[in-house]
Amino acid sequence: MGETTARSSIWSPAWRLHTYTSRSFWRWGIWRWFGGLASASLNIMIARTLGKMLDIAISGIWSEAVTFMIWMAIFVLARTGIHYINILTNYRYRSEAAYLMQHAIIDKINALPIGYFESRHTGTVTSRLLNDIEKIQQFLTNSVAGIWSHTPVNILFGLSLLFFINWKLTLIVITVVMVTTFLLSKVSIPLSSHAKAEQASMTKYNAYLRDFLEGNEIYKIFGMEKTHGKRYNAAVAEQYGHNKAIRKRRSFMGAISGLNFFLPFVLSYVVGSFFVASGEITIGSLYAFSMILPNVTLVAYQVEESVALIVESSGISRHFFGLIDTPEERRDGADYSLADARCVIAFDKVGYSYPNGLHVLDNCSFSVPKAAMVALVGASGGGKSTLFKLLSGYYEAYSGEIRINGHSLREWNLRALRSNIAYVGQESYLFDNTIMENIRHGRPGATDDEVIAAAKAAYADEFIQEIEHGYQATLGERGINLSGGQRQRITIARAILRNAPIILLDEPTAALDTRSEFHVQQALNNLSANKTLFVIAHRISTIQHADLILVLDNGTIVEQGTHQELVARSGRYVALYSTQIVEEKAYEA
Repeated sequence: MGETTARSSIWSPAWRLHTYTSRSFWRWGIWRWFGGLASASLNIMIARTLGKMLDIAISGIWSEAVTFMIWMAIFVLARTGIHYINILTNYRYRSEAAYLMQHAIIDKINALPIGYFESRHTGTVTSRLLNDIEKIQQFLTNSVAGIWSHTPVNILFGLSLLFFINWKLTLIVITVVMVTTFLLSKVSIPLSSHAKAEQASMTKYNAYLRDFLEGNEIYKIFGMEKTHGKRYNAAVAEQYGHNKAIRKRRSFMGAISGLNFFLPFVLSYVVGSFFVASGEITIGSLYAFSMILPNVTLVAYQVEESVALIVESSGISRHFFGLIDTPEERRDGADYSLADARCVIAFDKVGYSYPNGLHVLDNCSFSVPKAAMVALVGASGGGKSTLFKLLSGYYEAYSGEIRINGHSLREWNLRALRSNIAYVGQESYLFDNTIMENIRHGRPGATDDEVIAAAKAAYADEFIQEIEHGYQATLGERGINLSGGQRQRITIARAILRNAPIILLDEPTAALDTRSEFHVQQALNNLSANKTLFVIAHRISTIQHADLILVLDNGTIVEQGTHQELVARSGRYVALYSTQIVEEKAYEA
C-alpha cells in the first residue's frame, strides 16, 4: 500500500504538469513528438540499408549498390532536415511552456492576499519563478516530447526487424536488457525526496542572497558579514549535499544503463559471429543487427531516464504547484459608488489577530464622514498600520463589521474598493523606470499633461525639470537617484494623479528633514483637499487639525475626539501630546 501511494505521489504531479502545459504541447510539442518518430524510423532504416550495402559490396554486385547509395543519401538528407526541425520545435515547446508557467506564477502572485507575503520570504517566490520552472522545462523537453517519441518506433519497428534478421540472437540480447532494466528500476524512486530537499535548500539560498544584496549596508555597518555568510554558506552546502546525492544516484543509474547499452551490443557481435560462421546470417545482416540494436536497447535506458526525470521533477512540481494551489483573494463583490454626499466609513467592534495568534486590534469602533480628516496616534505596535490594511481589504479574517458608504467591506469587490484608495507611506517605493511612468502608475491611462499637472501639485515639477532628461529620466532601483524628499513627492504626485476619494498617509514626513518636510507637507495639502483622509502621524502640527483623533493602545481605541476634546479630558492623548511637545522643543534647540 505504501509503495503504491509513493508511486502515485510521484506520477500525479508529473501528469498534472503535462496537462498544465498541454496548450504548448499541442502547438509545438506534438510536432517534436512526430519528429522523434520520424528520426527514429530513419535511424533504423539507415542501419538496415548499410547492412544491405555491405552484403552487396562483399558479393560484388555494384549495380545494386548504386541504388542503395541513392536511398542512403535520401535518408541522410531527410534525417538532417528532421533534426533541424526537431531542434526548432523543441525550443518553441520549451520556451512556450516556460512562458505559460511564468505567467501563471505572476497571475497567482497578483491574486494572493497580502498575508501570504508577510508570512514568507520573497526568496521562496523567487525560487519558484527561476529554479523550479527551469528544471520543469528540462523534464518536459527531455521526457514528454523527446524520449517518449522515439520509444514506439524503436520498440515496434526496431524489434520487429531484429526478430526478422535472427530471432535467436534477438532473444539473447533482449533477455540481458530485461535483467539490467529490472535492476535500474530499483534505484530511481529515492530521487524524489532528494530533488524536493534540493529545491527547499535552494529557496533558502535565494532568500539569504537577497538579504545580503538588499541589506548590504546594514551588514557592513554592524559587521554582520561573517554571521550572515555562515548562513549563506550553510544553505549552499545543504544544496550541494542534496545535489551530490542526486548525481551519485543518477551516476549509478547511468552505469547500469551503460551496461544495458554496451553488453547487448558486445553480445550481438560475439554470439552473432557464430551465426555468421554457421551460415544463419550474413555479415551485412549482423552489421545491420548491431546498428539497429542500440536503438532498441536505448529504449530501456531512455525509459528509465524518463522515469528518473519524472521522479526528480515530481518533487519540483509539488513545489511549483504548492504556490499555484495557494488560496487567492476573493474576486466576488460589487462596485459601490462613493459619490454619495455622506460616504461614511464606520468600524463597528472590529478585532483582528495575525495567523500566528498575535492579537493586534480589539473592539475598535468609530465613524468618519466624507472629506473628514482622521489622525491615528499611539505607540508603535498599537495597530495603526493594521487598521490601514483592514480598510484596504488586505485582511478579511477580522471580527466585527467595517462599512463604507453603508456597505459591508465583505460585500465590496476588492479591486473596486482599492480603486477608491490612494496610499503614501514612510518609504517611497519607486520603480526602475522613468519619472513619467512612475507617476503614471497612479492612473495608467493618464496623459503626459495630466502627469505633469500632478507633479506640479506635488511640488515635484521644479526639481524634475532640473534633472537631465526631466520626466524621461530613469530613477534606478527603488528611486535611488533621488533624495528622500524628492522620492516622497513623486509618490504623492502618483497619489494625486489617482484622485481617489480616500487617502491613507502612514507617517509620510517621518524620515524627512525640515526643508523636505515643508515641500512634502504642501504637496500633501493638495493631495488631501476634499478627500477623506486617514493619517498616522506624531507631529502635533498634523494631529491637532484633525476632525477625529483615534488614540490606540495595544490594539484598543482608548480615546477618540477632536484635539480640544481630548486635551480637556487630560487622558492618554494629553500624555502623548505633552511628550511630543518636549521632543519637538528639544529638536528645535
